[in-house]
Order: sequence, then structure tokens, then C-alpha cells
Amino acid sequence: MNHNHKNKDSNKQVNNIRAWLVLVSVYLASITVTMSMMKVPPLMNLLIKDLNTDTTTGGLFMSSFMIAGVILAIPVASLLNSWGPKKSGLIALGFTIFGSLFGSLAQGSAMILLIGRFIEGIGFAGIMVIAPAVVSMWFEPESRGLPMGIWATWVPVGMFIIFNLAKPLESFFGWRGVWWFNAIFALIVSFIYHRVIDYPIKREEIKDEKERKENSHLKLSKGLYNLNTWLLAIVFLIFGISIQGYVNWLPTFLIDSGIDTSLANFFVSMISVGRIPAIVIAGLIINYAKRQKNILALSLIMSVVIFSLWFRVNSISSLTVWMIILGLSSGFCPTSIFTMATNTVYRTEFIGIALALVNIGFNLGQMMGPPLIGMIISKGSWVPVKYFVIIPLIIGVILVFNINEPGKQAISLDQS
Repeated sequence: MNHNHKNKDSNKQVNNIRAWLVLVSVYLASITVTMSMMKVPPLMNLLIKDLNTDTTTGGLFMSSFMIAGVILAIPVASLLNSWGPKKSGLIALGFTIFGSLFGSLAQGSAMILLIGRFIEGIGFAGIMVIAPAVVSMWFEPESRGLPMGIWATWVPVGMFIIFNLAKPLESFFGWRGVWWFNAIFALIVSFIYHRVIDYPIKREEIKDEKERKENSHLKLSKGLYNLNTWLLAIVFLIFGISIQGYVNWLPTFLIDSGIDTSLANFFVSMISVGRIPAIVIAGLIINYAKRQKNILALSLIMSVVIFSLWFRVNSISSLTVWMIILGLSSGFCPTSIFTMATNTVYRTEFIGIALALVNIGFNLGQMMGPPLIGMIISKGSWVPVKYFVIIPLIIGVILVFNINEPGKQAISLDQS
């Protein structure tokens, strides 16, 4: 009996180690697609000039990337059940590689780059659904907050890396060198992903093929009837439109204000310096918090306050502080949304759909925000942008307080 107990403990320890290796692998994949997404903002002025276009089309360089996330999030959640996390993740990384190489072929016209951005967006859409689902597979709900919090740093970490590498790479290889670097990095990560990622137990031990196909229909049809999920998706849409949409244009704003390109990119990367610890801390707090939605609401309220102070920033030192505090204030939002999306479903098999819906919200926001802000900028003033950001965030706070807490009876819209 003691021997069996020791074997169980040993197996549990091995599984725990494997779970963290899985987290590292999906984290690297997530950083890869974030670099793919965020490589445009630090080079926006150069791309607009080189491809003979304007700020509105410049905004489309970001929004075209997010179209796939809006269209494909739910199909990806379904295919995850059929193909498994390894195959579906590798396919997503393959789109990232191909899209980046395709976009690098753009010569004097924005169309090739736009098509490449759309292809890259397919990879982002895949990893954005697959990665948190894999984390949920390998970590129990009561211990999911910290690993989900660590994983949720993928956007600021990827953003920090590419914002600081973009200009040096561009100086040596032109802007296309950034696209090549992204493709090579994604290829290396693909090999790591292939070696590490799988189900926590053998696939055939989960369900047979017939049952899995039947439940796939259940997940798509019934998993959509959760009011909590829809509210979280709308909040993430607001986050994408306002905060992420504005961050995409911050380097351009600073350059227009007379700051050197490399320095402007560095300042904006300071958002990540604030956001990374905030995201991890959020994961730790969520593990013990009784009212998780308060963390999300506080994040949005703090962001409103910070944005209201934007045009009072009048020195280099205060600019750095403002960027870091913006990262801190907004950093609690992604962790809260992803964790609440997995905890507020009323059946565990609906986690994939919940993650797909919140990702659709974020992608739709990212698709709408940059071109809308670009249109506002083209009118000749940055001042209205502040209100474009603040008003939706206030609406988001109101929506958050209407979300049911994890552990309570989730609200279902299904009346059948």
C-alpha cells in the first residue's frame, strides 16, 4: 500500500513538472503570435511611407490581423476537440510563419502586407484559444490562477520584446527583417511545441471518437448560452478598442511630438514593464479572491483615471511613470477575464467556447480600434482620442458588476 502511495505521489510530481513545461511551451507560442501582432506599431510611420499609404490604412495593418480572430475563434474551439492541442497549435504557428514571410514580400503597395497580416492573424486566433485551454487542461481550477496569470503576460512580454527589437532589426535589414525574424522565431518555437504539448492523459482515455463528435455539437450549441461569457466578451471588446487600440498609436503620437523613433518605442514598451507584474499578481490574487469581478472593475477604473491624465504629461520622467502606471492599471484585466471565462461556465466542457467568445471580443476590439483612432487622428487632433478611450471603459465597469461570481449559479440564456 505504501508502495502504491509512493507511486501515486511520484506520478503526481512528474505531472506537475510536465504541466509547467507545457505552460512554458504555450507561453513561447503566445509570445510569438504577440510579436507578430505588435510588430506594426513601432514601424508604423516607416510602413506608411514605404508603402505609399495613409494613417487610416495604417490602422488597417492592425485590424486586418484581427479579422481572423473574429471569424475563426469558435471554429478553432471546435477543432481543438477534433485535432487536439498539439496539431491545432502547430497549424496556428504555421500560419504565423507563412503570413510573416508573405507580408515581407510587400513592395510599394499595402495590399500584400494586408493579406500577410490576415494570414498571421489566423495563427494568433488559434493560439489565443488553444493556449488558455491547454493551461486549463493541465492545471486544476483551484490552482489555475497563477499559471493563467503567468500565461496572460504573453501580450506585454511579446510587445516589450518586439518594440525594442524592431528598430535595431530595421536598421540592419529594413522593416522586412522584422518580418523574417518573426518567422524564424516561430519556426524554432514550433519544434519546442511539437516535443512538449499533448493532453495530460492519453487521448483515447478521454473519450472515444463517436462521443467526442457528439459532444463537439453540444459545446457549440449549448456553450453559447452563458450570459457571464457574453458580458466578459463585451468587456474584452472594450479593452481591445480603447486600451490596446490606443497603445497601437502611441509610438506614432510620440514621434509626431518630436521624440526619436527608438526612444518612442522604448517609452511605449514601458507599459509592459508595468503590465507584466500586474498580470502575475492578478493571478495570485484571483486564487484567493472571493469577488474576482472586483479585480476586473478596479483595473478598468484605474485605467480611466490614468487616461484622463494623459495630456497633463509634460516631461520625459513623467512620461515613463505614466506608461508604467498604465501597464499596472490595465494589467489585471486580461488575467481576470481569461480566468473568469474558465470559472463562470456552468459545464466544464464549455470552457473552449467561453475562451473563444472572449477572444472574439478582444479581436473585434483590436480590429475596430486602430482604424477608428487613425480616422480621428487624420482630422488633425489627438485630443478626441482620449474620450474615445475613456467612455467605453466606463461602460465596461458597469458591465463587470453584472457578471455572476465564480462558484455561483451561472446565468444561462438557454430556455430549452
